[in-house]
Amino acid sequence: MKPSHLVISAMVLTLLSSCAGSPNRRLASVRDDDEDPRAPQVVSEDEARAEDDSEPKPDTRISEATRKRLFELRRTIRTWAYECPDGSLTGAGCPMGDMNEFAGMLCLSGEEKRCEDVRRSQDPVTGEWYRSPGLVGIYDGKGWATFSRDMAKGAWAYAVAKKDSEAARKWLEFIASNDWKLCRKSEEGWDACATRATFWTTAKVISDYLGLKKNKKMKKYKFLIEKIYGPVEASVQPQDYPMMLTANMLLIRKEIEKRTGKKDPSHRFLNQASRILHRRAPDNPIFRYLAKGADEEGARLIERWCKATPPENTPYPPGRDWIWQRSIKDTLDGTNVQTWQHPNGHECIWAINLLIGPDPVQEYTGPRRPWSRRNNVAPVPGESQP
Repeated sequence: MKPSHLVISAMVLTLLSSCAGSPNRRLASVRDDDEDPRAPQVVSEDEARAEDDSEPKPDTRISEATRKRLFELRRTIRTWAYECPDGSLTGAGCPMGDMNEFAGMLCLSGEEKRCEDVRRSQDPVTGEWYRSPGLVGIYDGKGWATFSRDMAKGAWAYAVAKKDSEAARKWLEFIASNDWKLCRKSEEGWDACATRATFWTTAKVISDYLGLKKNKKMKKYKFLIEKIYGPVEASVQPQDYPMMLTANMLLIRKEIEKRTGKKDPSHRFLNQASRILHRRAPDNPIFRYLAKGADEEGARLIERWCKATPPENTPYPPGRDWIWQRSIKDTLDGTNVQTWQHPNGHECIWAINLLIGPDPVQEYTGPRRPWSRRNNVAPVPGESQP
């Protein structure tokens, strides 16, 4: 086997071994036997260039009537989208372990309160980022890791959204001082804090945008890695949260393109990866937005699952998961109820922001609509019902 083939094979094996991700991301059962993931669709640079004309471009393909419906729907969803007592996002309890990723992507879409969530999740002295504001400074080397590569997507999204070069600089310095790991050693999940080659190629693009110096890891890894790895990753990621992690990276990189007016070094292959995600999961409005831009069909997909009132008979505490990061065939724990029938609200706001832009009035202080708890499920300790 040629050396180049060995490199590619090693990269694919690394990807497949990392698909399991953070153990605590497994919040709902996935029927993997029902999935039909596509075979890897690696394309040459010439083929990618030929497809470049189909990339999303700024348009006005959403009618004024649809924009108005989405605008009003978003305002109504704010009356029931669940939050922790400290105002941050919630999950299966407060503080939420996966908050940093979700809040970061919402921040990138224009949600200022979620930007504050991510900002408060960083230790201002050491630069270390934690999963949630309520977890900052809590470390004893036991239990689950305090951060992960998944959560890093949220930190990068925040840094790009707010152009917070100082926060990014402190974080990169912490990583360098911590043996190039995203968190300090813990009993479980510590492997999720190891950085990979594509972490550093994205760090290179973001550092250029923020005006930061490149460290030795950024200089080591070349963008050629992404030209192979990106489409392969989009093709073989399980149809669950790993696909959304790929999408989040694409959204961050494409946002930098919009803000700078310059094409990403891996521009064509990022677009190729976007199209692969959409082909594999055409019902996901986030994947459609990446591949097609904002359009009426994307709006229809959002309106199908995001309603003006909170979902009824949710069998777990509200806000526990984000529906877009699950397969449309996914079911809630121990039930045959479709996960997508139980959004927490914030993922709906995110999707609407991508299609029509952020809401100029984002704070809701009025009475909140109550959630219906199935079988009188007791609240998780530390969590309060709105």
